[in-house]
Amino acid sequence: MQHWHPAVQRDANDSTVYKRYIIDGSGDSIAYPQPSVSPNPLPMVAPGIKKRLFNQIARIKASPNYTEVIGHGLGIIAKANAVEHIIPESTVTLELGATGNRVRIDFKKYGHDSIWIESRINGGDWAFLAIDTIKPYYDERPLAPGNTHETREYRLRWWDKSVAHGEWSAVQCSRWCWGLEWKKDFTIGYVACAIKCHKTHAAYSWLLLIKYKKGIRI
Repeated sequence: MQHWHPAVQRDANDSTVYKRYIIDGSGDSIAYPQPSVSPNPLPMVAPGIKKRLFNQIARIKASPNYTEVIGHGLGIIAKANAVEHIIPESTVTLELGATGNRVRIDFKKYGHDSIWIESRINGGDWAFLAIDTIKPYYDERPLAPGNTHETREYRLRWWDKSVAHGEWSAVQCSRWCWGLEWKKDFTIGYVACAIKCHKTHAAYSWLLLIKYKKGIRI
């Protein structure tokens, strides 16, 4: 495999170069590139090499004679991540979803089980929102009745073995407004503005304007 695959890649590259030469090149004709020939017939290999390898590593480590010295010698001990991540890293953006505008929360778990997410609206009390294992998380809650705009803040912490722990991440927030404005044959579905803030400092990050024409997004 270690010789066959690079040879096939070289053959593909040579073929591409030749094709481009005969299409756009000039000068004398050249012969077709010859494919690589393996000196020995390639053996049949069953699929699932990675699974078999991991199972073999597990059997080696389960042996009573196994030591870390043996593991380092075989290269089967993973290198530890020297960087300690005290809080989750996340980004908050506003986007158009299938049923309307929504807040997208991207995060990095750094080996933790899940992320505990809390939210508050318009400076109210913090409330549990979700435990999420796969990014991104989408906050698709509609605006509260009577509201034309809301400021939603988010904070995250680690969730491991059914316990929320660690320090809270920096507070990030998203502000969105909703309305309809007719102008000729255009309908402006909504104007959404996102504010990214860290604790007491807030800065406008982007402004999104989505237009509709005859009910179709353009």
